[in-house]
Amino acid sequence: MSLIADKASFLKQQINYEKERTTLPAGYPAFPLVPRQRYMDPAFHDLEQKYLWPRAWLLAGHLDEIPEPGCYKTWDMPGIPVIIMRTRNGEVKAFHNSCRHRGALVARQPYGRSPTLVCGYHGWSYDNDGRLIRIQSPREFAPFDLSCRSLVPVKCERLGKLIYVNFDPSSISLQEYLGPLRDEWKQYELDSLRLVHHYTWDLDCNWKVAMEGNIENYHLWNIHGDVIPPFYVKDEYGNITLYKGGHARDITACEGKVAWMRENASVDDPSDIAGLGEIAREHLESYNIFPNGLLSAGSTYHVNAPLFWPKGYDRCRFEIYHLAVDWGPGERPKIWDQVIKFYDTVFGQDNVFTDTIWGGMKSPAFDGAFLGYPESRIYHWHQSFDEFVGRENLPQDMRVEPAIGPEWIYPQDGETRARLFDRSPLTAPFGDEAP
Repeated sequence: MSLIADKASFLKQQINYEKERTTLPAGYPAFPLVPRQRYMDPAFHDLEQKYLWPRAWLLAGHLDEIPEPGCYKTWDMPGIPVIIMRTRNGEVKAFHNSCRHRGALVARQPYGRSPTLVCGYHGWSYDNDGRLIRIQSPREFAPFDLSCRSLVPVKCERLGKLIYVNFDPSSISLQEYLGPLRDEWKQYELDSLRLVHHYTWDLDCNWKVAMEGNIENYHLWNIHGDVIPPFYVKDEYGNITLYKGGHARDITACEGKVAWMRENASVDDPSDIAGLGEIAREHLESYNIFPNGLLSAGSTYHVNAPLFWPKGYDRCRFEIYHLAVDWGPGERPKIWDQVIKFYDTVFGQDNVFTDTIWGGMKSPAFDGAFLGYPESRIYHWHQSFDEFVGRENLPQDMRVEPAIGPEWIYPQDGETRARLFDRSPLTAPFGDEAP
């Protein structure tokens, strides 16, 4: 049996274990409260601005948004203006959107295409490589080397067509940051998926309230029971894998998913993602990527990538990218109107509840988030946050206890979980290949 097949077998046994268990997995920790200050205190928001966003890898765009040399997009999450440009040779580069003269925004439109970027304030001009190539009235300045005033670069790397930025020049690479996720995602063929649609909602709540609602399935049947497809297994909350660095995966059990999709196919149903593994094809697979992103494959032909951004401690922006196999020339097939409408309904139901959650959190009775096993990804996020920013940088009353031990973190969790369903652990429970 191949390693991939054996891993799929391992995961299927784990899915069955999760469906059949009647108690918590033996030895799984009880979670202490997540302090209310992490949501409600503007001081915690300030700590995020100082220690989190300037150091994490952040999804900033898709290659289809800047399809040709000279194309650019502007991006200002989380509060830091950036230009992402396609250079003459097709390379993707990112720069701080701040003129090296007096700091004005160089690019002011969301998207554009031009061989040069010209600051509208005093006319300083830059090429697509960020080099300062011309200044207005040079006689008014003492002679200086133009190359010393080029746009300041931002670290930029790609995963397939997804574009990530990091404001810390000394950060580890994106590949190292993602760890085993980079190999597990090969099945999604991210280097070929086309951008179907991209849009945002603005919400009145702390950004973590909106994000946490999308990294647990405990609410699934309460909120979405009237819209979720019939192949979802009733009251199944998921098979969770926690990774180092705050990332996590959830596999929600489905029965008859592929057959149902075939039976309900329409004339213009899109092509399947050819590389999908058995688990992703037959079940619902969803990842959260620390600190604020998700990657979810709810069907055999579609991947969505939601993101959550702070707009203050009590406001946020919910952004989503819909990705799919290229449909060729011509307009987007009509089926994508249906797919997007479905997800708008699901996310809309979630967004309604952000108001009720945020409203209830304002009560003095809310002393913190009391989490259960299906919400492990939330606690893992908070525990990883403290490690990422440095516990020493957080006030004592804002920290979470490191309750989740290494035996529940990939790859050690493979042996731990194998013992739960009386199966000899694999030599390398998940290895480096996609299941």
